[in-house]
Amino acid sequence: MMVSKRAAARLPFFVCCACTLACLLAAPAMAGTGIGARPAPEPASGFRHTQAVLGRHFLVAAANPLAVEAGYDVLRRGGKAIDAAVATAFAMGVVEPALSGIGGVAVASPERYLADLNPAQREAVLATEGPLLVVAGAGSGKTRVLTYRVAHLLSACGVKPNEILAITFTNKAAGEMRDRVAALVGPVAQRMWVSTFHSACVRILRRDAARLGYKSNFTIYDQADQIRLVKRCLDELDRDPKRFTPRGIHSQISNAKNQLVGPAEYASRVASFYDQTVAEVYQLYQRRLHASNAVDFDDLLNEAVRLFAAAPAVLRRYQDRWRYLHVDEYQDTNHAQYLIIKKLAANTENICVVGDDAQSIYAFRGANIQNILNFRVDYPDSKLFKLEQNYSSTKNIVAAANKIISFNKEQIKKSVWTNNGEGGKIGLIKATSDNEEGRLVVSAIFAAKMNEQRPNSDFAILYRTN
Repeated sequence: MMVSKRAAARLPFFVCCACTLACLLAAPAMAGTGIGARPAPEPASGFRHTQAVLGRHFLVAAANPLAVEAGYDVLRRGGKAIDAAVATAFAMGVVEPALSGIGGVAVASPERYLADLNPAQREAVLATEGPLLVVAGAGSGKTRVLTYRVAHLLSACGVKPNEILAITFTNKAAGEMRDRVAALVGPVAQRMWVSTFHSACVRILRRDAARLGYKSNFTIYDQADQIRLVKRCLDELDRDPKRFTPRGIHSQISNAKNQLVGPAEYASRVASFYDQTVAEVYQLYQRRLHASNAVDFDDLLNEAVRLFAAAPAVLRRYQDRWRYLHVDEYQDTNHAQYLIIKKLAANTENICVVGDDAQSIYAFRGANIQNILNFRVDYPDSKLFKLEQNYSSTKNIVAAANKIISFNKEQIKKSVWTNNGEGGKIGLIKATSDNEEGRLVVSAIFAAKMNEQRPNSDFAILYRTN
């Protein structure tokens, strides 16, 4: 019998198979527990199957009344009751992790969740060691692959939740990933780091802010705060805000930070009076931020890079902690984000990045498509998996998208396909102005509403910027 140290300090002993649990349930009352005898379930084939399943999933604190009660109920009902009982009992603290080294409860067995994946997705999930690039075409289920890969590491590979870092690009996506993993492996998923780059860097910086000259309670300026500060700097430097707009100057500073170009380096590159003004504002802007114990969003990434360079011990702490790194939307990472991940993965190189070079549209925000294109240069021993089956679009749309992307000079070749129907033909409208474009779109919608009785919910208009 195997018992975790943490659990052994709290509970007398554990029963790690359903057979023994059944015997305990049928035994006379246990001293000090107040548990009376229970009739043993009938030894039907369904019961024996439930015993086997339950024995694989968790250890039960047999001396705990709630554990015995939950265990008896699971054995009696079987089926879906197992999943619900495991999650509930774990949350109540009466169920301990199955001791395969994962520090958690495997609610779903690998046989169950791997059956949900297509062959390409399954291969990516099962490739758990070393650098891995998953090129995921649009609508190919990349989020499922990330989620199931993390769940597989926890439930089948002996990885502890605090050894996993998963990076997404929005807080909403991070929450959804954590919830999906929890649905597969139980509440243990809450102990993972699933966050955006910026959120992860905030937590890292607050712990070691003093090493960079900040207090741990530093303020994070939002976009409005940043532009106001730029305007004050322009006023202080006696620059005309109509000629040098605060928003434009701020954009230049942000672009520089995305490339890890500091004020001094920027000043050495000036080629015009405008650039000189940006350089002067940049220097003053940073001094004012630091004097206020404040950082902006770009600084969160830059200061994390600076911290790792200035304090190798801090970097080693996170390298030792996070043995498995996952990054979603890798094609949209900028230089600072690239360096953060590269430094964190330097020891184990257990890094899985998911993305699609064909969907890289954020270059204007500092994203560098070369990060994903050069992944196999950075990691020569990396494995490449391509998710090419599209689940959301029709054949006509997939074919058109493939044709357009085929003209890209630099790309990771793939051929997206779908089992969906042909779908309607794609219409192309050529407009001479934005006003004409708007009129043509509205006319098309109005015609469909009148001729086909379409409701407004059938229409969507996508556009590039607000």
